[in-house]
Amino acid sequence: MEIMKIHTITALLAIGYAGSLQAALTIDGNGVVNNVGATASSQFSALQAAANLTNNSGLSAAYAIAATHASHPGAENMWHGAAGDITPSVVFDLGGAADLLGIYIWNGIQNTDQSTLDRGVRDFGLSFSADNLTYGPVSNYTLTKSTSPFFPDVGSNSAQFFDLSAQDGMQYIKLTVTNAYNPSNEYATLSEVMFTAVPEPSAALLGGLGLLGLLRRRR
Repeated sequence: MEIMKIHTITALLAIGYAGSLQAALTIDGNGVVNNVGATASSQFSALQAAANLTNNSGLSAAYAIAATHASHPGAENMWHGAAGDITPSVVFDLGGAADLLGIYIWNGIQNTDQSTLDRGVRDFGLSFSADNLTYGPVSNYTLTKSTSPFFPDVGSNSAQFFDLSAQDGMQYIKLTVTNAYNPSNEYATLSEVMFTAVPEPSAALLGGLGLLGLLRRRR
């Protein structure tokens, strides 16, 4: 009987933990957060939407931090802000609270000519939130400009890493562009963004522990 109870308790705990894994937050075996949502303050057109930042379009391998990102003359595998939005922003939704490790950013690599390459982001800020309502202070960073042969030749770039290990229990990350390499800041482009993280202790797991307590009381 005791063995049966142990198996029952173990199964209930497993169900509680599995419930947490079925939540929107998905972290793969390499620590990369998959299926991240992205919403931008503006986009040049539907072909250059913020979704391109997290859907692996243009990458040599999906959800791989060592992947390279291909250039495109029309930025159709990237996010491209709208004209006149000189400080555009993108909010990333991890799908659930996580303890962040880092962010990997592939800068814009629109290779029509040098002026479009210069639409890549130079300076940007990051702020973090658990609820998408209250954000903490902004931390500022600088990206290196992409280089590429011009179209019709195809170039590529690699990710640049920034440590986010001080950010725990966060679901939303807001990236705000403060300067592009284009002196007029008329446009800004980014190619891809990835996050690495570890999951927060889940409410579902705590619920499983509650079931354990209930079973013990019913003995």
